[in-house]
Amino acid sequence: MKRITIEGKTIENLYSFLKHTDADEIIIRTSRVRGCWYDNERDANAAGFHIRRFINLEYEARHEFAECYKISRK
Repeated sequence: MKRITIEGKTIENLYSFLKHTDADEIIIRTSRVRGCWYDNERDANAAGFHIRRFINLEYEARHEFAECYKISRK
């Protein structure tokens, strides 16, 4: 199972990104993905992934923006 965490990059098109990745699990801050929750949920599902929002405790402990997406292959 390949996991990646995306830090500095902004994803303009989530559907395209997911269709071209070989990762099984992706963690990314919600601020680094263009679009609203409903658009991102639709794109992830269409690309064959589950998506959920969560608060990353590591970021929160450093007093950084902590809302993230966990995107997992179905």
